Amino acid sequence: DNLIFSPDSTGKAVWEVMGLFFIIYQSIIIPFRICFDSDAEGGFLIIETAIDVCFLLDILVQFNTGFYKKGILVYSRH
Repeated sequence: DNLIFSPDSTGKAVWEVMGLFFIIYQSIIIPFRICFDSDAEGGFLIIETAIDVCFLLDILVQFNTGFYKKGILVYSRH
């Protein structure tokens, strides 16, 4: 069966907030790594790889989330 997420669900809200924190983290870390030519190592490598995977999964989540069109909740992928 097709799994479509509700845009109003608590799980979707938690996913969005988590993504916001990941974006803030990346906006600080990426310039630092570029300026100081520093590669991620150890735990930071694991964390940053997990964040990258979450960003890839977010694409799937966004394509499988319902949306409002003229005030009507649409769960169709079309």
